[in-house]
Amino acid sequence: MQILIHADDFLHNMARLMTGMLIDVGNGIKKPEDIKKALDGKDIQMSLPAESYALFLEKIIYQEA
Repeated sequence: MQILIHADDFLHNMARLMTGMLIDVGNGIKKPEDIKKALDGKDIQMSLPAESYALFLEKIIYQEA
């Protein structure tokens, strides 16, 4: 499986937390609506971050502002 995450900036462990949430939805631990709630800033029980051993940074593209 490949998950691509594009952003202008990342917080510490952000990609791992997002991946952990997707894994929990896939395993039936969380509901798909929980992702929307988290993105809307609602207070939900967050998933644990995904293990880092299978995640890697592929590319960084710097753009001038």
